[in-house]
Amino acid sequence: MTEHDPYSLDPSKVQEPPTGLVGCLKYIGPGFILSASIVGSGELIATTILGAEAGFVLLWFIIFSCIVKVAVQLEFGKHAISTGESTMASLNLLPGPRIGSANWSIWTWLLLMSAKMLQVGGIVGGVVMALEQMFPVLAPAVPDATSAVQVLTTYAVAASVSLIVFRGYYRVIEKAALVMIGLFTVFTVASLVALQWTDKAIQPNELASGLIPNVPSQIDVIAPSSGKDGTFTVSEIHVEGGSDIDENQELFTLVNENGETFAIHSHAAGTVGEVKVGLGDEVSVGTVVATIGTSALIFVAIGAFGITGVGGDEIMAYNYWLIEKGYAAYVGPKEDTAGWLHRAKGWIRIMYLDAILSMIAYTLMTAMFYLLGAAVLNRMGEIPESNQLISTLSTMYTETLGPGARFIFLIGAIVVLYSTLMAALAAWSRLFSDAFGRIGLYSFEEWAARKRAIAIFAWVIPAIWGTLFLTFKAPGWMVLIGGVATTIILLIVVFAAVVFRYSRLDRRLVPTKLYDLCLWLSVISILIVAISGIL
Repeated sequence: MTEHDPYSLDPSKVQEPPTGLVGCLKYIGPGFILSASIVGSGELIATTILGAEAGFVLLWFIIFSCIVKVAVQLEFGKHAISTGESTMASLNLLPGPRIGSANWSIWTWLLLMSAKMLQVGGIVGGVVMALEQMFPVLAPAVPDATSAVQVLTTYAVAASVSLIVFRGYYRVIEKAALVMIGLFTVFTVASLVALQWTDKAIQPNELASGLIPNVPSQIDVIAPSSGKDGTFTVSEIHVEGGSDIDENQELFTLVNENGETFAIHSHAAGTVGEVKVGLGDEVSVGTVVATIGTSALIFVAIGAFGITGVGGDEIMAYNYWLIEKGYAAYVGPKEDTAGWLHRAKGWIRIMYLDAILSMIAYTLMTAMFYLLGAAVLNRMGEIPESNQLISTLSTMYTETLGPGARFIFLIGAIVVLYSTLMAALAAWSRLFSDAFGRIGLYSFEEWAARKRAIAIFAWVIPAIWGTLFLTFKAPGWMVLIGGVATTIILLIVVFAAVVFRYSRLDRRLVPTKLYDLCLWLSVISILIVAISGIL
């Protein structure tokens, strides 16, 4: 490992940008660390929940969410490469009031990150639940209870992530992220392909309907749920059209041919639009028994928008990975020379390639997870919730690859969720260290102090994540709450991107009109979704 401080713009470290595609590909990597962070919480959990609740109709929204935020990411990256400033150093120079030595944006970010802690606490919970599914001896004897073994497992997972990250080596983080993403991608592609040879095969008209922009105002209640199969008879109806219901309220009671009964519950609060069955009617897998008019899909969609693709915190983290990869150091201190301009444009071009390739990767992964959720879970009436999250998600794979795929899925789930923990902790330890440095607790620019602060946060943050999971034990809900907070963080990111572009960008680096058009489309889209979520 080199002992050169990547945050120091040493003229002796300048390097000409590569010109050929092969040469350029050797320097990509920062975007794929973001992809590792995105895949676990965004794709595996939030996207799948949205697909399970909405069916195919919001596929367009998920793809849009992945693509639309990239222009803002590029503006942040361009600013980091041309100035060498870390994210918090840049935010600290934004217009607006200050509290002490820190800008309002840094204090607001710290406040919102309290909700973001819930999100990654949910990811820790996902890993713990997957381990309990693999090794039942680790699970509490009483469902929903918390055992000493579960507490130990939770903090062991948290500590293991700390061990990987606390030394702060960029290369280790980058390589681990790429391996983890690759493994789970192969497995997910196999599942989606195998799905087409089952009774849940995705039909062309379903796929087409998902690509037409539309936000449904109601969701279907599907029977039967809870993994049951066969034909059932409606024995009790507890609601009628027009009645208001709460989330998880019992709506119907069904009975099978053996006299066994089970209930169908609502997956969201709202108003019953139509009851489609009567007493004594026979229903089977996939039967729509009622519709619910609800705003819950808007909440889930906004949460998914914040998490899928690059979220506010991933965009903020991107600058650290670009700097630690060496992009800013290769450009060198700002100079009014043709050489500096050539290097700046060249390394910004490499950053564009890195961001676009990683966007293609995580957009494809996101779409695949959404389609699995819509094709399998939605048709079965299975919504991933609470302590059944991992078990329900595994249904996507066992229904396509057979019962034997469950164990493979659990391994894959651990890998992909763990990749999120690793990438998130690596980013958060830098962001928090930088933020507290701007507040004035120490100097982030001092290399030894910065490494020490990163190491401390690498141990403290996972402990908080684990504690939050043990407190709430609802990973799906925790991830979505964090997603809404991420959407609000995007407002800070958007404001900063506009300032970077129009107030702080070197005039020699002014982009094309097409770039500016994409940037404003990104800004406006983020503002619309974020304001909709707040209102």
